[in-house]
Amino acid sequence: MSSRLEALRKKKREAQSQNKQELYKDFQNQKLKSVNLKALARGKEGAEDKLEQINKGDDYTRAKNWGWSVEECEAWEAKQNERAAAKNRSETHDYGKLAEQVYTKEISKLQVDKEEYSKARAKNSAGTSNTAYLVQKPSKNKISSLAQGIQETSAKRAALSKRKTTDNSNSEGYINEKNRQFNMKLDRQYK
Repeated sequence: MSSRLEALRKKKREAQSQNKQELYKDFQNQKLKSVNLKALARGKEGAEDKLEQINKGDDYTRAKNWGWSVEECEAWEAKQNERAAAKNRSETHDYGKLAEQVYTKEISKLQVDKEEYSKARAKNSAGTSNTAYLVQKPSKNKISSLAQGIQETSAKRAALSKRKTTDNSNSEGYINEKNRQFNMKLDRQYK
């Protein structure tokens, strides 16, 4: 008798499992059908409007845009331009491209003393052949300005860094100031 009861229980579990699977499939199909029907209805309405405008001999895009004011069109165009600019700024996921952008920006800031360069080149070409490399030692001012620029960019990166240095003298191990305040508030509440 117990083996028959176990067989019935097993059959019941299998039936419940199959019912759940079928119910889920049915739900997904209904969901897809409703989404597809809505999309088809929208597409059908749009196609009917477009066909009607074309049959009249009107320009469909022009007729479609009649419902918008000039201010709304200008606001839309401004929004699209902002999106495109933001996309261009955020698209730089390639570190090589990012390095190239930073390099060209830094190079554009450099001020080259063309007279000094031409003198050094003339001196080099007079003494040796044209295939010799131009040897030039930078002045101390240029070296110090380079060092200062590196320090400034390092300071900017440190200021913009999301991770802030924690105070090592803190024995509690707070993540940040807000966390410390919150923990102090909890301590006051439950003491």
